[in-house]
Amino acid sequence: MKVINVTMFADIGGILSDKSYSISGSQVTILENFQKYIFFLTDWSDVNFGASYGVRGQGETADEGGYYLDVKADAGDYLRFRVAGLTLGFEHRCFIHPFTFNAPTVVSDAKPVANSSSIAVQLADGKIVAKTVDDFCMEAQVKAAGHVTYKITFSVFDSTGTRVGILSLDPAIDIPGKNRYAVG
Repeated sequence: MKVINVTMFADIGGILSDKSYSISGSQVTILENFQKYIFFLTDWSDVNFGASYGVRGQGETADEGGYYLDVKADAGDYLRFRVAGLTLGFEHRCFIHPFTFNAPTVVSDAKPVANSSSIAVQLADGKIVAKTVDDFCMEAQVKAAGHVTYKITFSVFDSTGTRVGILSLDPAIDIPGKNRYAVG
């Protein structure tokens, strides 16, 4: 059993300025064509490269980052999902909501997990200090091979603490065979 961390980065500025969306702090907005604004990232060792593991197909770029990832996972492994905005909390902060998969026999529902960690932070005067923060994510367990869809929903808050959007996208996951798992 291993833990595979998947972080979804969102271009919040791009999403909020896109006039094709009617974004509200109280209604969910579905992000159609999310590929322009969403980027999934994981560790390179947790990724299948190209058509078969270890071999990239010509023109294929599915490695450790992109709007689509092909992540290795076996039954019993855990996936931890996080969402972050590209402004890294200075202009906007993102908070992931609990979500479910359409096939609970393949992947369990994602449940919230929080762990306290000490990290380095930079203060306004430039000084770097250690600070204890909660690392919050959604965790799901891989149960079997198969195809599942899911809906990630996350809230976006501005620097004053006002919720400016509730955004959602519908990626899918394929587990086509041993040690293959596609995210996003």
